[in-house]
Amino acid sequence: MAKRRENEETSTESASFEERLASLEGAVDQLEGGDLSLEEAIAEFQKGFRAWQHCQEHLQNAEKRIEVLCEEASTAIGESGGDVPLAWKSFSADGESSEEGDSES
Repeated sequence: MAKRRENEETSTESASFEERLASLEGAVDQLEGGDLSLEEAIAEFQKGFRAWQHCQEHLQNAEKRIEVLCEEASTAIGESGGDVPLAWKSFSADGESSEEGDSES
């Protein structure tokens, strides 16, 4: 049993966001079907919860990457004398909204 769980966890570590999302949706479908025993339902819940956690991690990492890219693009555009899109000005590395462009006259 422990070997099976270890193999499952190893295979899900390399799974893409889409694969994990499909796994989560599959677990939800199984649970909503109502045809599972209590033990099977608990196992599906655990599977779905692990998939959800991995999806959350993927989404948080993607958000951080987008914030960095927006900051880099804003810096590059600003240094070239171009207009920085207002939406990009609102991103900062810590995820807080930035108002630095609004105070310039």
